[in-house]
Amino acid sequence: MCRNLCCTVLVILVGGPFCAVAEERKTAPQKTARPLAENSKLAALNARLKTLVASGKLTEDEARELYALVAGPAVKKTKDTQPAIDLEALGRKLKAAVAAGEMTEADALAKYKQAAVGVGKQKEARGKKKVDLAALRERLTAAVAAGEMTKADALAEYRKVAATSAGKGKKTRKAKRKGNNDSFYAIVIGRLKTKDIELGEFTMDVDYVTSIYGDRRLKDTIIGKTVKVKGLSGPWIDKLLLIKRGETLKMRSGTLNGTSLSLSPKATVFERAAPFDPETYPIPPEAFRGFQGVVVGTIESKSDQGYDLTIRVKNVDSTFAGNRATNPESIEGRLMNMGGFFTNAVFREKFGDLRIGDTIRVGAAHRVPETDGLEVMQILEAVEAK
Repeated sequence: MCRNLCCTVLVILVGGPFCAVAEERKTAPQKTARPLAENSKLAALNARLKTLVASGKLTEDEARELYALVAGPAVKKTKDTQPAIDLEALGRKLKAAVAAGEMTEADALAKYKQAAVGVGKQKEARGKKKVDLAALRERLTAAVAAGEMTKADALAEYRKVAATSAGKGKKTRKAKRKGNNDSFYAIVIGRLKTKDIELGEFTMDVDYVTSIYGDRRLKDTIIGKTVKVKGLSGPWIDKLLLIKRGETLKMRSGTLNGTSLSLSPKATVFERAAPFDPETYPIPPEAFRGFQGVVVGTIESKSDQGYDLTIRVKNVDSTFAGNRATNPESIEGRLMNMGGFFTNAVFREKFGDLRIGDTIRVGAAHRVPETDGLEVMQILEAVEAK
């Protein structure tokens, strides 16, 4: 019964009896190219099936079955033979159908969501092909604006497609290496301006950039400007919920593209911070840069995520042979940021026992004078406050 119905539909679609097509297939020599006329028929059939799927008159499975009946065994029944779906065209047709009273908004939205999921599956099956994520984002944003899908559904679809189009094959890895010019592994400090929890992004006014690994000149392109930070998920969304607009936060960035930042894949730092003040933030004096030696100070802040801490230096205990600071004592009474505790098992264990308010004696190295943070070296011990 079903097959007879399919044959009847095919007669209408291709303009000729199905038995003629079947006879042609039966008598055709094996392992030969299809005649040009037959390829044209299949192309026309495919276009017609796409239209019927878009209008909702056929499901994707029905379209594949009809196409396979005409095309025969030479066409493999794979996901790649699915008629391509134009989401923009489908959206317009569904809107028109709702306006004409031919279907409800709920039915139209359900069909659009189903089609969008189908597009994602088709792209996943063609994983070796390059996906235009910017174009996909524009289409999904337009769908959200038109009320055709929610932000959460759009974000889920975007992430699914993005995940299948990156990180596979040699070409993708080469592209990533080529993009290293935009690598921007740094601590960015600024005031929260807007946030979109569903899309996992926010904007902030940048006050300062520190602890930079990569092209340090890039920091001058964003200080004092508004940047957008993308790619938050999981626990970082929870933290964003707790930060109010206007409050200062600090985060570890991963890449910079114009005025768009991404959260570092390691994401070791994302938290509320004290308002930025050049006089009170841990920015070393110029005469202290290049320091290597031992200092004594009191812990004023500590990040268990990033394994770094800030101390207010009481005094410089001694200097090492590698010291390049012209005036080591210029740091006394000021804040100093320390990192590097995680990479050494001994320091990592001791770091866990430290508390805000503790006085410590610590070896510090300012190996890269252009940055503001120092790294722990040789010595880390708690001492009695004097």
